[in-house]
Amino acid sequence: MGTTALDVKRVAGLRHKHDPASLGVPQDSPVVRWTRIEAQTFSQWERGNMRRERVLKVVLVVVGLIFSALVYPMILFVKQEPALSMMMSLYVTLGIFLLLASRNPPAHRSLIAFTAWSSLVHAALMGFQAYRNFVQHGEFGGVAVLILIGIALIALAPREQPTV
Repeated sequence: MGTTALDVKRVAGLRHKHDPASLGVPQDSPVVRWTRIEAQTFSQWERGNMRRERVLKVVLVVVGLIFSALVYPMILFVKQEPALSMMMSLYVTLGIFLLLASRNPPAHRSLIAFTAWSSLVHAALMGFQAYRNFVQHGEFGGVAVLILIGIALIALAPREQPTV
Protein backbone atom coordinates (compact mmCIF):
# COMPACT_ATOMS: atom_id res chain seq x y z
CA MET A 1 0.00 0.00 0.00
CA GLY A 2 1.53 3.35 -1.02
CA THR A 3 1.83 6.52 1.01
CA THR A 4 -0.39 9.39 -0.05
CA ALA A 5 0.24 13.11 0.35
CA LEU A 6 -2.45 13.16 3.02
CA ASP A 7 -0.59 10.46 5.00
CA VAL A 8 2.62 12.48 4.84
CA LYS A 9 0.87 15.65 5.99
CA ARG A 10 -0.80 13.85 8.87
CA VAL A 11 2.31 12.04 10.11
CA ALA A 12 4.83 14.82 9.46
CA GLY A 13 3.32 16.98 12.20
CA LEU A 14 3.41 14.20 14.80
CA ARG A 15 5.59 14.30 17.84
CA HIS A 16 7.19 11.12 19.16
CA LYS A 17 4.48 10.60 21.81
CA HIS A 18 1.53 10.42 19.39
CA ASP A 19 0.23 7.28 17.78
CA PRO A 20 -0.10 7.50 13.96
CA ALA A 21 -2.69 4.71 14.03
CA SER A 22 -5.15 7.09 15.68
CA LEU A 23 -5.06 9.19 12.50
CA GLY A 24 -5.93 6.26 10.27
CA VAL A 25 -2.47 6.05 8.68
CA PRO A 26 -1.49 2.51 7.60
CA GLN A 27 1.03 0.94 10.00
CA ASP A 28 3.26 -0.32 7.17
CA SER A 29 3.63 3.17 5.71
CA PRO A 30 7.28 4.30 5.27
CA VAL A 31 6.44 7.59 6.93
CA VAL A 32 5.07 5.77 9.98
CA ARG A 33 8.17 3.56 10.14
CA TRP A 34 10.42 6.62 9.87
CA THR A 35 8.44 8.35 12.63
CA ARG A 36 8.90 5.34 14.92
CA ILE A 37 12.65 5.26 14.26
CA GLU A 38 12.83 9.01 14.89
CA ALA A 39 10.93 8.56 18.18
CA GLN A 40 13.23 5.76 19.34
CA THR A 41 16.34 7.77 18.47
CA PHE A 42 15.01 10.82 20.27
CA SER A 43 14.15 8.73 23.31
CA GLN A 44 17.67 7.28 23.45
CA TRP A 45 19.18 10.76 23.18
CA GLU A 46 16.79 12.03 25.83
CA ARG A 47 17.66 9.15 28.18
CA GLY A 48 21.37 9.78 27.68
CA ASN A 49 20.89 13.46 28.42
CA MET A 50 18.96 12.70 31.62
CA ARG A 51 21.65 10.24 32.74
CA ARG A 52 24.33 12.84 32.06
CA GLU A 53 22.45 15.46 34.09
CA ARG A 54 22.12 13.02 37.01
CA VAL A 55 25.87 12.37 36.95
CA LEU A 56 26.49 16.14 36.81
CA LYS A 57 24.25 16.64 39.84
CA VAL A 58 26.24 14.02 41.78
CA VAL A 59 29.53 15.66 40.77
CA LEU A 60 28.23 19.09 41.80
CA VAL A 61 27.16 17.76 45.20
CA VAL A 62 30.47 15.95 45.79
CA VAL A 63 32.59 18.97 44.73
CA GLY A 64 30.30 21.31 46.67
CA LEU A 65 30.71 19.22 49.82
CA ILE A 66 34.51 19.01 49.38
CA PHE A 67 34.79 22.77 48.92
CA SER A 68 32.37 23.46 51.79
CA ALA A 69 34.36 21.15 54.07
CA LEU A 70 37.28 23.56 53.76
CA VAL A 71 35.51 25.70 56.36
CA TYR A 72 37.23 23.70 59.12
CA PRO A 73 40.85 24.24 57.96
CA MET A 74 39.92 27.82 57.03
CA ILE A 75 39.05 28.52 60.67
CA LEU A 76 42.22 26.76 61.87
CA PHE A 77 44.51 28.78 59.59
CA VAL A 78 43.01 32.23 60.24
CA LYS A 79 45.92 33.32 62.48
CA GLN A 80 48.70 31.07 61.12
CA GLU A 81 48.16 31.53 57.35
CA PRO A 82 45.78 34.45 56.72
CA ALA A 83 46.26 34.39 52.92
CA LEU A 84 45.48 30.67 52.76
CA SER A 85 42.45 31.21 54.97
CA MET A 86 41.16 33.95 52.64
CA MET A 87 41.56 31.68 49.61
CA MET A 88 39.73 28.89 51.39
CA SER A 89 36.86 31.27 52.13
CA LEU A 90 36.37 31.63 48.37
CA TYR A 91 36.24 27.86 47.94
CA VAL A 92 33.81 27.46 50.84
CA THR A 93 31.52 30.06 49.26
CA LEU A 94 31.85 28.41 45.86
CA GLY A 95 31.02 25.05 47.45
CA ILE A 96 27.78 26.38 48.89
CA PHE A 97 26.76 27.77 45.51
CA LEU A 98 27.64 24.47 43.79
CA LEU A 99 25.33 22.68 46.20
CA LEU A 100 22.57 25.12 45.27
CA ALA A 101 23.36 24.70 41.55
CA SER A 102 22.99 20.92 41.82
CA ARG A 103 19.21 21.38 42.00
CA ASN A 104 19.01 22.84 38.46
CA PRO A 105 22.36 22.65 36.62
CA PRO A 106 21.18 24.13 33.27
CA ALA A 107 20.20 27.34 35.07
CA HIS A 108 23.75 27.64 36.50
CA ARG A 109 25.89 27.01 33.41
CA SER A 110 28.15 30.01 34.04
CA LEU A 111 28.85 28.99 37.66
CA ILE A 112 29.73 25.46 36.53
CA ALA A 113 31.99 26.83 33.78
CA PHE A 114 33.67 29.22 36.23
CA THR A 115 34.31 26.38 38.68
CA ALA A 116 35.74 24.15 35.97
CA TRP A 117 38.05 26.72 34.39
CA SER A 118 39.18 28.28 37.67
CA SER A 119 40.02 24.79 38.96
CA LEU A 120 42.15 24.11 35.88
CA VAL A 121 43.93 27.47 36.13
CA HIS A 122 44.53 26.95 39.85
CA ALA A 123 45.90 23.46 39.13
CA ALA A 124 48.23 24.80 36.44
CA LEU A 125 49.63 27.51 38.69
CA MET A 126 49.95 25.22 41.70
CA GLY A 127 51.59 22.54 39.55
CA PHE A 128 54.11 25.05 38.21
CA GLN A 129 54.89 26.24 41.74
CA ALA A 130 55.37 22.67 42.99
CA TYR A 131 57.56 21.81 39.99
CA ARG A 132 59.75 24.88 40.58
CA ASN A 133 59.93 24.11 44.35
CA PHE A 134 58.09 27.31 45.31
CA VAL A 135 55.71 25.10 47.31
CA GLN A 136 56.02 21.54 48.60
CA HIS A 137 55.85 18.64 46.15
CA GLY A 138 52.92 17.28 48.17
CA GLU A 139 50.79 19.89 46.40
CA PHE A 140 50.77 17.65 43.29
CA GLY A 141 47.92 15.71 44.94
CA GLY A 142 45.84 18.89 45.00
CA VAL A 143 46.80 19.55 41.39
CA ALA A 144 45.44 16.15 40.37
CA VAL A 145 42.17 16.71 42.27
CA LEU A 146 41.65 20.16 40.72
CA ILE A 147 42.37 18.83 37.21
CA LEU A 148 39.89 16.00 37.77
CA ILE A 149 37.24 18.46 38.98
CA GLY A 150 37.83 20.81 36.04
CA ILE A 151 37.69 18.08 33.39
CA ALA A 152 34.63 16.41 34.92
CA LEU A 153 32.68 19.67 35.06
CA ILE A 154 33.63 20.66 31.51
CA ALA A 155 32.69 17.22 30.17
CA LEU A 156 29.35 17.16 32.00
CA ALA A 157 28.42 20.85 31.70
CA PRO A 158 24.89 21.42 30.42
CA ARG A 159 24.68 22.34 26.76
CA GLU A 160 23.37 25.73 25.80
CA GLN A 161 19.66 25.53 25.13
CA PRO A 162 18.63 26.85 21.71
CA THR A 163 16.41 29.89 21.87
CA VAL A 164 12.98 29.39 20.39
